[in-house]
Amino acid sequence: MADRDEKGRFIPGHQGIGGRPAEHFLDIIRECITDDDWRAIANKAKEQAKKGNEKARKWCSDYILGLPLQRSEITGSGTMLVEWIQVNQADNDSSQPVQDTNP
Repeated sequence: MADRDEKGRFIPGHQGIGGRPAEHFLDIIRECITDDDWRAIANKAKEQAKKGNEKARKWCSDYILGLPLQRSEITGSGTMLVEWIQVNQADNDSSQPVQDTNP
């Protein structure tokens, strides 16, 4: 254990392994929770949402509709308005600027 100090801690400059990959934990969850389990969870959330449960309604809408786009308006000097639209998608995680010049 040359890469650890006398207390068992990693020494500075040690190249860590990074732990278990997230896929390992997802595999465990997939083994434990069946399709029928998910169906029962979704049905319970649906019933609770129909009865007015705000958290159940949000959970259902987030999974069915997806999270809403987040918008921020940034104004500068003059009449230029720059609007940044943050796209919350797994395959496109970048912000794209849209410029609108109002005379």
